[in-house]
Amino acid sequence: MSKSFFRKVAYGLNIDTETPSSPLDWAIGQIQNVAPIVWGSEIPTGKSLLKKNADFIYENRKVLRAQYKNDAHGYREARRKLGYKLGKEYHEILEYAIRHNTALKNKAPVFERFLSFWANHFAITDKNELPNYSTGAMHREIIRPALTGSFEDLLYNTTTSWAMIHNLDNSKSIGPDSRKAQRRLERGKTVTINENHARELLELHSISPNAGYTQDDVIQLTYLMTGWRHPYSKDRLECNPVTFDWHFHQPGTFKILGNIYDDRGGDGESMLRDIIKDLAEHEHCRKYISLKLCRYFITDYPTEEMVKPVIKAWENTNGNLISIHEAVLKQAFKYSKNYQKFQNPEDWFLQVAHLWDLSWPASEQNMQYNFEDRPSNKMRRVKGVLKQLGHLPFRPKQPNGFSDLEVDWLSPELLLRRISLLNTITNRRRSYNQPKLNAEKIPELIEKNFDNHHEVLTLITQASNVSDKFISLFASKWMLRA
Repeated sequence: MSKSFFRKVAYGLNIDTETPSSPLDWAIGQIQNVAPIVWGSEIPTGKSLLKKNADFIYENRKVLRAQYKNDAHGYREARRKLGYKLGKEYHEILEYAIRHNTALKNKAPVFERFLSFWANHFAITDKNELPNYSTGAMHREIIRPALTGSFEDLLYNTTTSWAMIHNLDNSKSIGPDSRKAQRRLERGKTVTINENHARELLELHSISPNAGYTQDDVIQLTYLMTGWRHPYSKDRLECNPVTFDWHFHQPGTFKILGNIYDDRGGDGESMLRDIIKDLAEHEHCRKYISLKLCRYFITDYPTEEMVKPVIKAWENTNGNLISIHEAVLKQAFKYSKNYQKFQNPEDWFLQVAHLWDLSWPASEQNMQYNFEDRPSNKMRRVKGVLKQLGHLPFRPKQPNGFSDLEVDWLSPELLLRRISLLNTITNRRRSYNQPKLNAEKIPELIEKNFDNHHEVLTLITQASNVSDKFISLFASKWMLRA
């Protein structure tokens, strides 16, 4: 076992953390239950945030656009104030604060790393108001509670979540032979299906293109998924809870990947559960996601030997996530000495915050918001740090989320951003609530987290001042890779 294991699957060991006598048991013990969210103030529910989203969209589209039809400057100013009133910027910042506070303080960093993996696997893109009101709540209320159950349930719950339905436009998909389609055609309106959700369910969320599905499979799954939508209403527009509406559903029987799915005499809703079950149990789903898990936790290019035990755990337990995660940890433990993993910006920064004992994120007192002005600088820094690093987890540009490959993060610009952030922290300690760690404790910190501690310490001692020592350590190649 390498000491890098503690950074490979968690955030390392700081000065106040006792080194576990059995590192693997330490890690496995953290994934047996859903880890608690740590935040002392009230946390808004996904339901309440959806209502705020509805209020913002309605007021913006129906009121402000009409009121300031010929006044672009006035419209922008009114829209900005509306955003303050409804916490448009604040709620995304709050979600990052809750995410980081929990990761650093709930004593289950391993669980939080698995949450980060799955949240990125089921990526919600930077679209409309999703990052402001929906993505963080989906991570908290849909993904987090599912991580001790089955992959089938996780896949079903994310597939039918408001964020995913809206993100992939399934509400825009209308079965051509549905009752709703017939009414639209009678009024001279067009009827279309939208393949986005069905395609991403196959390509990214379950079996991957390696399963050899065809365009016909995508179309058939699109038909099967019609009817799953967020209803439109005059007061909330598209911001209504997801339902299955058979008026929009394409009736009939569908053939997908060689399997037949029948609507059972009009029960189109049950077919989605059936196809989700088959996808979750598919051989290529097990292989694809097991490979991704090993890629995130062990190395960019996992060997077949690494991945095979994870696939086996999946097969033996019918996709039980605790067992799958345990198998991943065992492989990470086994290979930690011989394989390194480049840490994405957020994971790296949380390791820096934990090892350096930064008082991060801003205290809950500093997160109080009056809903009249823009969030304070201390509030915005929570998001600003991630933006500076080029990694906003609630704002991936593509539906496949952020890359887990070193080549996509190892650029001069992105590395300089990390160094720049370290320089900012060392020179503005009061703004970051003064890191507690002092230079005298650096050797102990290095001893706990690096096998080549003598080599690392030699590098650090060459720095001329305390600030440079910290920057040298946390920007070193040994810190960037676990």
